[in-house]
Amino acid sequence: MFNSCNNCGNDRFVDFLKLPVAGTTDAYQASAFRCNGENLVKCKVCGLVFVHPMPDSNAVLNGYAGAIDEKYVSQMPLRIKTFEKCMDKVEDITRLKTGKILDVGAAAGAFVKVAQNRGWDAEGIEPCGYLVRWGIETLNLSTLHTGTLDDLEQGKRYDVVTMFDVIEHMADPNAAMYLVSHLLKDYGYLVVNIPDISTIIPRIMKSRWPFYASCHLYYYTPKTLDFLMHKHGFVRLYQGAHWQELTLGYLAYRFEQFNPGISRMMVKMIDKLGLSDVSIKYWIGQTLLVYKKA
Repeated sequence: MFNSCNNCGNDRFVDFLKLPVAGTTDAYQASAFRCNGENLVKCKVCGLVFVHPMPDSNAVLNGYAGAIDEKYVSQMPLRIKTFEKCMDKVEDITRLKTGKILDVGAAAGAFVKVAQNRGWDAEGIEPCGYLVRWGIETLNLSTLHTGTLDDLEQGKRYDVVTMFDVIEHMADPNAAMYLVSHLLKDYGYLVVNIPDISTIIPRIMKSRWPFYASCHLYYYTPKTLDFLMHKHGFVRLYQGAHWQELTLGYLAYRFEQFNPGISRMMVKMIDKLGLSDVSIKYWIGQTLLVYKKA
């Protein structure tokens, strides 16, 4: 597994941040938005921040393949609402209203559903069998498939590839971008959403930032993501804040990383006040970037 920089191959790095221990186990947990004392380092050449040492790549893939996250799918209506607004932005930037689109790490298919409803020829690929089955059965998504980029049919080409909250989970983002560059048509578009560690929120919250989690292997900034994308022939067209919408009850549940006891108290209090299903828009560093294949 990689213990050198996935961006530039350099093996010279400095300590960046020691994450707290907050409820995970020694085994890799794909859906755990908590920490387990991971050590983060920063590449001295390109600035990429990543976990060191890295977990085994098979453990990462198996962790996603076998994950079950009922809390995730409980937020589906709001995830679809978020992607409706995001799709407005994507169509505006690319000036495309139809075409072939692939969502990598599609989860239960919220973005695929939105794209299909707008007339796109949309499909998704996702390693988690539970989420794929849920999307097929509940959202009627016949074009949602279990697997990874390596499992896609050879020769397929897309106008747009999207990766929402995905690249930071991947064992080998560099290899993934090589595959994506060959999946895209000439002058096709790549849409990526990341938790951006250069924004103000993680700088204030430090190790308690919610996106510092065991399931994240890499921590990008627009600059370090550009470094990776340029290697594979992509030029950035857009960068902006990505606002998401979820319920108060769900966000309180995800607060577990800070303090499990307080999280449980918050969940109970919000439930008692009848506010669990109240939706809220939030931004804590999520950044949307759009690239074009040169």
